[in-house]
Amino acid sequence: MHSESRHRASETSRTKERQDTIGVSSKRALQVAVGELADIRGDSVAAVARELVADGFEEFEKRSRCESPTKLLLNYESRLSALDGDDTVQWMVRLSRRLSIRLKLTAKEYGKSSSQLVAMCMADSLSRQQRLAESAATETELVLARAAVAAVKGPKVRRLAVEVGIGSYAPLVSGMLAGTIETPPKLLDAISASLDVSRIALKQVLAESFEESAVPAFKSEHVKPHVHLEPQKWEDAVRSLALSDDETTRLMKFKD
Repeated sequence: MHSESRHRASETSRTKERQDTIGVSSKRALQVAVGELADIRGDSVAAVARELVADGFEEFEKRSRCESPTKLLLNYESRLSALDGDDTVQWMVRLSRRLSIRLKLTAKEYGKSSSQLVAMCMADSLSRQQRLAESAATETELVLARAAVAAVKGPKVRRLAVEVGIGSYAPLVSGMLAGTIETPPKLLDAISASLDVSRIALKQVLAESFEESAVPAFKSEHVKPHVHLEPQKWEDAVRSLALSDDETTRLMKFKD
């Protein structure tokens, strides 16, 4: 029995991913923000901190392929410095061994300490999550926007086209509301005002509509349905109408 228990414990130990502990010196505000996020999620501070570091570091690696890593790190550092207060705190963050090694090598390459880079990655991830939260529509706003879009049918499509300045080209409005045609910012403003719904909610609803339209409605052994990976560009949709040069130019200006 004891031998069996030891065997199971040994197996668990081998399969469990090894972790490294990195000491972090940061503003207390960072630790508090991580703790608050953990409370909201009902998760441990350790797990949330680990996720934030991984997310921030992956974002850095992704962006550094086409942007200056040095400038990116300066941006990360500025987000960390922008946190409220001057009180500092020492705390520990446990990372997977693989992430820890990659992070330490990167920190060394750019003249940073592991502690600095860990804190910077957490601050960046928190900042991006906060921006996403602020830009998200409420469920009530989404419900109202979905209902408003669903109600635009038949003559209402033509009426909306006139109201937002498109004129008699109702197919453009139908395509935008279905999410299959890109909606320029100027028209997004005009449509949300005409339908009296939140601009952010309308944008999310149109994205939902496209995702639904991108799912094939049937399966066939002989015919492979064509699925668009992104909405049709506004310029392409306008050109497809083969209008006069003046009308084409007028409609193109909505993209400016």
